Amino acid sequence: MKPVLAVIPTDQAATTASPAIPCVVMSTVETSITSDSAAEVSVVTTKLLKQLSARGAWIAQQALTGTAGVTGIGDKPVPVKSKVKLDLRFSTPGGPLILQNVIYWVTDQPLPPGGGDYGTIGVQLR
Repeated sequence: MKPVLAVIPTDQAATTASPAIPCVVMSTVETSITSDSAAEVSVVTTKLLKQLSARGAWIAQQALTGTAGVTGIGDKPVPVKSKVKLDLRFSTPGGPLILQNVIYWVTDQPLPPGGGDYGTIGVQLR
């Protein structure tokens, strides 16, 4: 199992303090990200991709051949069906920090509580 990075959409109420950093995805959806420098795999839900598409963001998905799943998200492997590249923008005291073409694996399943619809999860592909 590998470390976790989770992103929580701002429209969800947080019940506890979190080290989340505000972030804008594809210049359209505001969210928060909790980073983990050791995380190796990122996962996004189709729910967030639909939000992005509804707001006019163009997202190209690359389908995976065969079946794949990731572990480290909850108790069971989470199936992933494709991957996408997303752009992330963070506001910093020194100006904006933009990460382009960050690769995310796509799942139809919801992420665990507190993970929102978008996150980098310390997982292993199966």
